[in-house]
Amino acid sequence: MGWTGKISITLILCLSFPIYIFAQSIGYKTGNGIKINNIKLNNGENINFRSVPLFSLKLNDTELQSTGVPVSMLGEHTILMFDHDIMARFSGKDDMSASIEFINKGEDTITLENVVPFGVDPTHNYITSSGPWSLTRARLYRPGFGAVGVILPDNAWELGYGSFALNDSLSFCGLCRRTEVDNAQKHRYKTLIYPDGKVVYEFHFEIYKGIWQNGITKVFQEKYLYDLESFDNTLYERSDLSWIRHTYVAGLNFAWDNDFYHSGEHYYTLRNYLREGRELFGGYDIYALWPTWPRLGLDERNQFDLFRDLPGGLPILKHIVDEMHAQGTRFFTCFNPWDESTREEDPYRGIAAIIEATDADGVVLDCRGKSNERLQEISDSIKPGVIMYSEGMAVVKDMPGIVAGRVHNAIYYSPPLNLNKLIKPEFAIFRVLEIRDADLKRELAISFFNGYGNELNSMGPGRPEAVRDDLRFLGKASMIMRQNSGNFHTKQWTPLIPTLKDSIWVNKWPGQESIIYTVLSFVPEGHQGPLFETLPEDDCHYVSLWRHEEIEAIQKEGSFYLPAYLEAYKPSHAKTRREGSVECIAAFSRYLHLSDRDHQLKLSAEKGNSILVWRSDPSYEHQFMEYPLEEGPVHIDGAFLAGENKICIQLFDGEELIDERIYRAKSGKPWLISTVKNTAGSGGDADGMLVKGGAYSFVTEQNDQFIPYPGPATAADTIVHSFYIDEYPVSNRQFKAFIDATSYATRDTANFLKHWKEGVYTDSLAELPVVYITYDDAMAYASWAGKRLPTELEWQYAVHNNALRTGEVWEMTNDRYDNGSHHFIIIKGGSYFKPESSWWYIQGGKQPPERQQMLLQVSPGFDRSSTVGFRCVQDIN
Repeated sequence: MGWTGKISITLILCLSFPIYIFAQSIGYKTGNGIKINNIKLNNGENINFRSVPLFSLKLNDTELQSTGVPVSMLGEHTILMFDHDIMARFSGKDDMSASIEFINKGEDTITLENVVPFGVDPTHNYITSSGPWSLTRARLYRPGFGAVGVILPDNAWELGYGSFALNDSLSFCGLCRRTEVDNAQKHRYKTLIYPDGKVVYEFHFEIYKGIWQNGITKVFQEKYLYDLESFDNTLYERSDLSWIRHTYVAGLNFAWDNDFYHSGEHYYTLRNYLREGRELFGGYDIYALWPTWPRLGLDERNQFDLFRDLPGGLPILKHIVDEMHAQGTRFFTCFNPWDESTREEDPYRGIAAIIEATDADGVVLDCRGKSNERLQEISDSIKPGVIMYSEGMAVVKDMPGIVAGRVHNAIYYSPPLNLNKLIKPEFAIFRVLEIRDADLKRELAISFFNGYGNELNSMGPGRPEAVRDDLRFLGKASMIMRQNSGNFHTKQWTPLIPTLKDSIWVNKWPGQESIIYTVLSFVPEGHQGPLFETLPEDDCHYVSLWRHEEIEAIQKEGSFYLPAYLEAYKPSHAKTRREGSVECIAAFSRYLHLSDRDHQLKLSAEKGNSILVWRSDPSYEHQFMEYPLEEGPVHIDGAFLAGENKICIQLFDGEELIDERIYRAKSGKPWLISTVKNTAGSGGDADGMLVKGGAYSFVTEQNDQFIPYPGPATAADTIVHSFYIDEYPVSNRQFKAFIDATSYATRDTANFLKHWKEGVYTDSLAELPVVYITYDDAMAYASWAGKRLPTELEWQYAVHNNALRTGEVWEMTNDRYDNGSHHFIIIKGGSYFKPESSWWYIQGGKQPPERQQMLLQVSPGFDRSSTVGFRCVQDIN
C-alpha cells in the first residue's frame, strides 16, 4: 500500500530557483509565492510534475494560496506575506515534516481556516471544511464526484489533507494539523487570531503507491495522524477484550424507566424490553443501566449507593444480570467521575465493588472520551474482559487505553463517512440514537455503511410506535454485521471505491473468506443496474446480503461491474433523518453446492461446520433450520421447505458466514417428506420376488399439473439397488394376521376396513388386496412384517424389469410430499374402477407403470378407499 523510500521536505527555501536538500528533496519555485514542481527520490529518480501550491487557506472568508504572494528570507526562515496582514513563517522539522506559523501583524482580529496541503484543486483528493457552520463541516473531495461529509477525531476537526498523482504509480500526500496558538482563540474549524497572535500548523508528507485511498490510509491508520510515534496495542491484543468488536446493538436505560422497573406496579419489566429486542433485531449485545444523573445530588448518597438502593438491592440486580448472560446479553454499569461532593468513597474501589456484585461486563464512562490504567487494572482484578466504554469517541492519542466508544448524539445528522473507523478498525464504535427521535433510519444506514454498531438510548422520554420499523431495519443490518464481523474490523477496508453514480457510495471490506461491499445511497430516485467495477473470477460468486439475491457481473464498455438495487425514497425525505437506502453485496468462494434431485434439497460444502436454511430471507422474525456439516450431503426436511418459493442457504465456519446461495422453487413445488427406513435385510428367506438392481432411466408422466406433480417429466439416469418385492399386494388375510398378532387399533376408525363385517372379512375376500386402509395403516403393517413400502422408483423399476403383475387396486408407495398447501402420496398402477362420463375424473383402469397419480390426503376416513391397497419390499443385506 505504502512507499518505503524516503524524501526530504525541509522547508528552507531560496528565492529564485529550485533547491535540493540532501540526496532526496522537494523542488520549490519561489519568488511569487511558493510552488512545488519536483521531487527527488532516494533512489536518485527525479520526478517532475505540474506546479502546485504548497498550501491554500482561507483568511476572513477569502480563499488564498501560497502562490502569488511576496516571499522573503528572515534568518533561517522563509516568509510569506499575505493580505490581511498575515505573515506565514516556515520552519523545517525533519525530512518528512515542517511547521508554519501564521502571525497576525495587523490591528484587527483575523479568522484563519481551511489550510490544505497542495491547495484546493479539483484534480486533487483533499479534506477541508465547507458549507454553512455545523458540528460536522468536514468534507472529502474527489475528482469527478461531489463532496462527502466525514467525521474526524474530536481533536482534529480543523485538519487539512491533500493528495495528487506524481506519475502512473506514485502519489504524494500531505496532512496539516493545528498544534499551537498564542493570543488566539481555537474553534473547531477555524482560529481567531488577535493582533500579534499566532497559530502553528505542522505539515507531514508521504509518498505512496496505488489508489488514492492508500494515501489517506497511510496518514490516518499507519501514522495515526502523527499524534503518536507508536501505538501500544496491548489492549487490542487481549483475547478477553476482543468480544466487544463483535457486538453491534447496545441499549441504555435509566433505572426509573418503565422498561426497566415499573414504579407504579413495583415490578421489574426488563424481561419484556429484552424480549422485544430479540424479536426485532436479534437482541441487545449490551445492556447498560444508569441510576445516577440526573438523580445524583438529591442527598448524600453517592453514585454507588444509588446502585445499591435499586429495588431488591444488588443481589436482585445480579440475578437479572445472570438471566441476561444466559440470553447472550452483556451488562454494563456506569461511572460518573465528577461525583466528588456526595458521600465520600474511593471511586475505584466503588466501581470495583459494583462490578463484582453484579458480574458486570463493562463500564460506561460519563463525560469521558478515554479511560486510564488504574480503572482498567482494578476492573481486571475483579474479572477478565471488562470493557471501558467512553461517552465520546476517543481521540487517537487515547485509543491505546480504551477499545470502545461512541459517535455521540450531539451529532444529529451524521456525515456518511466516519474516518475514525479507518484509524483503528478494531476499535468498537456505537452510534448513539435516541429512541424518542423516532426517525432513526438514516443514522442506522450510515452506521451499517461504516461497519459499526448502534446504542439505542432511551434516556429521553417517549417511545414512538413508528420506531419499530426502523428497529426491523436495524435487525437486517445487525444480522449482516454479526455474520460477517471479521470483515468489518479489517485494516484492509477501502472507503469510497469508485461508482458510476454520484451520491451512491461503496465501502469495500475484504475478509479471509469473502469481500463485503456496503452501499449507501442519498439519491431519492434510487438505482438499479451497474454500480461499481469488479474482476469476475471463476471461483467466486456474488450475493446481495440485503435482498438475499444472487447477482451476476455486467460487462460495460470493456469492464465488469456489479449491479446494485437501491430503493427509492420520497424526495421530501431528502436532508432529513428519513433519507437514504442501503445495499450490501458479498463476494463468496463457491463452497456451497445445491442439488434438488429426487424432490429433496441436498447440500454439500467444501468448508465450514454448519448450514442455516431459511424460509424466505434471513431475519430474526423468520424461521430457519440448522444442520451440522458431517460426511456426505445434508438432506433438508421437505416439510420445512414446502410452500416457500425462496429458500436461503447460509454456510458458516464458526460464527462467520462464508457462503450463501438462494434456491428458487416454482409455486406449488412438491417436496418429498417421507424417508426410507431400511429393513433389517434378508439373508435369502424373503417371501417376495428378487429384483436385481442396476441402471435405470427414470421418467414419469401425468395428465394434470393443476397441482404440480413431482416428476421427473424428463428421463433421469439413476442406479437402483437390489431388493425383494411382494409378488402380490398385501391381502385381507395377511392384514388380519397382523391385527391379530399386534392388536393394532387406529385412532380414527372412520371407514377402517369398511368392506369387512365386524372386523372379519368373508372367505371370498381372503386373497384379494386389503383396501380401506391409510398410508399409516400400511406403514404399520410393513413394520410388523419386517418390510417397508416401495419408493415410486422401486415400484416402477420392478414392473419394468420383473414383469410385476398389477391391476385391481392402486398401490401406495412410500413417497409422501408436501407442497405447502397439500400433503399427498404417490399411488401407482391403476384400479378396477374406471369412470368414463367425464374426462375430469382420475383415470381408472389399468395404467402404464410411468403414470403418477397423487392421493391427496385429508383424514383417515376421507383417505381410506375401496380402490387403494399396497405391497411391501424388503432390503438385502
